[in-house]
Amino acid sequence: MVATKTLRSELWILYLNLKDPETKRTVPQFRCFQVDITAEELAAVTADIVLQRTLLEAALDTNEPGALPLCREFKCGALNCPHYANCQPPGRYGDAKWDGTAVPKKQKS
Repeated sequence: MVATKTLRSELWILYLNLKDPETKRTVPQFRCFQVDITAEELAAVTADIVLQRTLLEAALDTNEPGALPLCREFKCGALNCPHYANCQPPGRYGDAKWDGTAVPKKQKS
């Protein structure tokens, strides 16, 4: 919406596990939703995208990823990200949970 400067758009989502009412089996299905935002909301999203681009450009120019916001948890960690050792995210790097060295908990039998 920011790229095209539109206030109305479609959001297409591929659900991988919706149940077919007839067969009771899960099957992939598309759903489409109409999304409407105000001009003020579009301006706020635009400003955020511009800020993120500016931060990324600065991080690339200086080779300092620390200025970027932390990645979402499911993307971060030694086991999930090839850049983890270079990035060394504060509050995560050096923690066994993130470094992939934590001993898994035993499951109850």
